[in-house]
Amino acid sequence: MNKKNIIYISLLLFFLQTITSHILIRSPPELISEFNNSPIKMSVSNFGHIPYGHSIIGRVLYDPNVTENQLACTPLNREARENPNVDESPIILIKRGNCSFSEKIYNVEMANGQIAIIMNNAPGPIDRLIMVQDERGKISHIPAVLISKDDGDKIIQFYEKNKDNKDIIKSIRFEIFFEVEQYDGSVNYDLWYSPDIDIVYSMMIGLEKFQKIMKDKAIFNLHAFSYVDFNYDSYTNKEYDNCLGSGRYCVFPVKKSINDGRLVLKESIIQKCVWNYSSNKNKAEIFFKYINKFYDKCYYLDKFNEDCTKNVLNDLDLYDEINNCYKNSFENNDKKKNYDLIYVNKLLDEDYKERRRLMIQRNPSMTINGRLYLGEWDSQLIFEFLCASLIKKPKECYNNEVEVITNKSNKFKFIVIIFIVICINVLVFLFCKNIIKKKIQDRINSTDINSRIDSVVSSYLAMRDS
Repeated sequence: MNKKNIIYISLLLFFLQTITSHILIRSPPELISEFNNSPIKMSVSNFGHIPYGHSIIGRVLYDPNVTENQLACTPLNREARENPNVDESPIILIKRGNCSFSEKIYNVEMANGQIAIIMNNAPGPIDRLIMVQDERGKISHIPAVLISKDDGDKIIQFYEKNKDNKDIIKSIRFEIFFEVEQYDGSVNYDLWYSPDIDIVYSMMIGLEKFQKIMKDKAIFNLHAFSYVDFNYDSYTNKEYDNCLGSGRYCVFPVKKSINDGRLVLKESIIQKCVWNYSSNKNKAEIFFKYINKFYDKCYYLDKFNEDCTKNVLNDLDLYDEINNCYKNSFENNDKKKNYDLIYVNKLLDEDYKERRRLMIQRNPSMTINGRLYLGEWDSQLIFEFLCASLIKKPKECYNNEVEVITNKSNKFKFIVIIFIVICINVLVFLFCKNIIKKKIQDRINSTDINSRIDSVVSSYLAMRDS
């Protein structure tokens, strides 16, 4: 690896550190002295529900006897139990290796662990390591942190040394801090994405209500995500598959129903134009209306094409304005019919250069004041992160008013559904009851009971006499 690549990777890893987090050993004193009263450094995973701006305290559990439990690549055969008399969470210490982080953390969660501490399996610092979710793995929702092999060895040696002393083992308590950098005034948060990724839409649709709450406390912006083709040559103008600008901007579609990355890039420009238009009008709701309609009418129904985009823009009376923005974003847009396939696009160009400057590699990504956001792609969690980043917070950050309203709304809907189901069942029961009653009555009316009794008695007497 050459010197330039080493510098590039080092800068990338520096920018990935958004959370200044650490672990404090609360007890026992013997373990605290092993670390000279110093905090343990840690790295946070980029998935799971990370409690930004808060800390978690709990008893640390480690199994020194069973290797399978130490690695957590298979379901743990022991379950963590919370002490109902103490406000703390079970913390499970495991080792890195043999399977993905996703698999380990899922097994910890299934064993009732509230947080996973993963000990690295190689010496050296961990502040430049990020635990990435295995997209093929199982989904977990608890936070996870990575500690160095040196620190992990100290903890395990302490367990080994005192494994026969149950009182000391039971007293091991850690407090894990998920601190974030705080800012006075406002926070800038930027979304980097391509519009063929489903999770982006669900996040943005949920983010709309939180943006209304944060107002000028949180300044939202979005950027198109693209790559440069390996064969790109700035001196030639020709079409490339999945690319615009003669290979300068490329995307390989994630959604299976989209077979051409150029459609994705064109939609990126459209959404960028809609966002710029709504920002200039100081009406973010215009953009979110477009996103909602595009998702419902185009993305969700597998109609990801230019005609569907045009129809959505016409529905919102935006077509002329946005179409002009699209054309004007290209250089030399009046020289050739396929200008958008071969010429430089100013909107994509500025986003690509900014992405390179910030060393952003994952699609999608979010940055908070230029630093990468880590955690689940959930609008509620992003809202909590933004709140934790502000010194002076809106009141909703404390009472979570929007979540309460949402929960009440969902609860009301649930009650209405249950009521309707009960009413339908009652009506069906009454209907069936009346039909059965009518059939019985008709049968009774159509039968001469007395004559039937006389006939049966006569038959019986005849059989007796014979």
